[in-house]
Amino acid sequence: MIAYIGHNGLMDFAPPPVSEPQANAAPRSSMILACYSRNYFAELLLIRQAHSLLTTNGFMAPEAYTLEAAVSSWFSGGSSEETRNAAGDSYAKFQKANRKWSRKLFAADP
Repeated sequence: MIAYIGHNGLMDFAPPPVSEPQANAAPRSSMILACYSRNYFAELLLIRQAHSLLTTNGFMAPEAYTLEAAVSSWFSGGSSEETRNAAGDSYAKFQKANRKWSRKLFAADP
């Protein structure tokens, strides 16, 4: 798994060209916790044939409790959906936000 958590400063400039993945490269799961990361990184993840495990659909506070919940779920055998829900539930708890809204903030591909 590859994870990025932080300010969406990566979105302040155009991403560099992405080369095609190696033919024998194993797909990797990726988590990108930054504002609107799904829209920004979807094409890059697709080109690299990466599994988009957890991205975001809106503005958010990229803080460690969300990453901890998601990583714990994923490495405990949780599905993509369970991992998304774990991240959303943790986000709702610490941000004192609506749980349903918090779960929708995150996106996960199966």
